[in-house]
Amino acid sequence: MSNVEERYARATGSSHLEVKRHEEAPGDADTIIAAGMSEPLGTLLARLKAEWDSISRREAQQAGNSLTARLLILMQLRSLEPARLALVAYAISHARDKALPDRSATPRAELRALTQKLGQDLTPDDRAATVAAHLAKVREVSDAAAAHHQRVVNLVGKVLEAWLDKICEPCAGRGFSGGVGAPVVLCSACKGSKVRRTGQLSDVAGEHQYGLWLLNVIEIKIAGSMGQMARKTRQG
Repeated sequence: MSNVEERYARATGSSHLEVKRHEEAPGDADTIIAAGMSEPLGTLLARLKAEWDSISRREAQQAGNSLTARLLILMQLRSLEPARLALVAYAISHARDKALPDRSATPRAELRALTQKLGQDLTPDDRAATVAAHLAKVREVSDAAAAHHQRVVNLVGKVLEAWLDKICEPCAGRGFSGGVGAPVVLCSACKGSKVRRTGQLSDVAGEHQYGLWLLNVIEIKIAGSMGQMARKTRQG
């Protein structure tokens, strides 16, 4: 965590929010004001990370052994939902550029063709058949778009989880299973590294690659926001 991130993390939990004079070192209020003028996605993600990091190691380790405890910890993160929604919106807007498969593309093209056909001179029977086909295609496009949106939402959830909680779930961050009278077996999920592998993001190659790209985007966005915040609170 950079110095700026540490200052922001401290400021978000501070009760001393008086604005400093220009010649004084910037205070917590100055940092909060600068955050509000910085790139919003990166700021939201930085705040979420700060909240996550505020959880004690003991609580995180206990959560690694209990799905219920992990969910309870996640529910305490006030910044989780705003950051998740912002990242979902970003991911959806860039999905096509990154060639994330969108199964609604083909039916959308077919819908456009049917819409153009409705503008032509048709016999009553042809028009009725085309209208029925058009309505069916609208439903197909809507269902495919909703499914695409949900796939992106699910992927973003996995990306955020992998980014926040780097502890390997199957071995609870030990790197192995067994011991205490049982054979010690290297964890097959993390290969003994004790951290979650990004290979767990998705079994679909295109989604996995997009998830890796989003992980990189998160770091870039935070770095950008923190850079803006540093410049806005710089003295002189």
